[in-house]
Amino acid sequence: MRKARGALLRASVAAAVLAACLACGGRAATPHSAPPSSPAAATRSRAGRADLGGKDLAAALLTRGEAHTVGYTVLSPAPAVEGPMAERNEATPSRCHAVLDAMEGGRGAGYSALASESVRADAHREAERSLLLAAFPGDGAARFMASLRAAVTSCGAFSYPGRYGGRVAARVTPTGVAPTGADEAVGFLVSTSSSPGGMTGEDEWAVTIVRCGTVTSTVTADRGFGRLLTPRQRKQAMPAIEAAVVARQTAKLRTTMAE
Repeated sequence: MRKARGALLRASVAAAVLAACLACGGRAATPHSAPPSSPAAATRSRAGRADLGGKDLAAALLTRGEAHTVGYTVLSPAPAVEGPMAERNEATPSRCHAVLDAMEGGRGAGYSALASESVRADAHREAERSLLLAAFPGDGAARFMASLRAAVTSCGAFSYPGRYGGRVAARVTPTGVAPTGADEAVGFLVSTSSSPGGMTGEDEWAVTIVRCGTVTSTVTADRGFGRLLTPRQRKQAMPAIEAAVVARQTAKLRTTMAE
């Protein structure tokens, strides 16, 4: 899986994928609707199979032809498949852990299998992007989304260890994401700054993550700068997550879960 640049998650793959658009089981909601009544109830939604493994998740990622229909190019020779992750990047304060986990596609959040691929938006090639699918045991996916929703709305600023030493400073801003057809969705932006080697730079991130039963689908985009940006420059530089790729990936995942 692609290593994200910038001290933010250069040691981790930035992740990824989905803000659903076709039926992905469970009830649909508006960007501001309440989450499912309980994680257990959410897991029992009409999401199809609940035992997807790494190979299943890899098969559910967009192929080159499918990505091309929504203006994306798949860069990975083949999807990367991972088992459970023993370690996680630690955020301070701890209530912000879920934000950092989501930026890595669910790493550190207790998934049982994960598949990912690097992609490029043909109309916006300046940002690095990833698609990630993570399967969770039991009600783990619903619990992760609940903790992420709480973290995105209450975290504000946080920090974590940089790959090359020091701390990476980060600030998270929630964005409205409609979980069309999915059980739920969370979107957010993150701006980070760090000074590896004495040179201060920024990374701008956009993340959309949706849940279909026991699987989360993440789309991430990040763009690095070797300098600090003004508020206006930061707003213009912030990468966007295209709704079409989220919808297409969600539809593909739904089909795989139904088989």
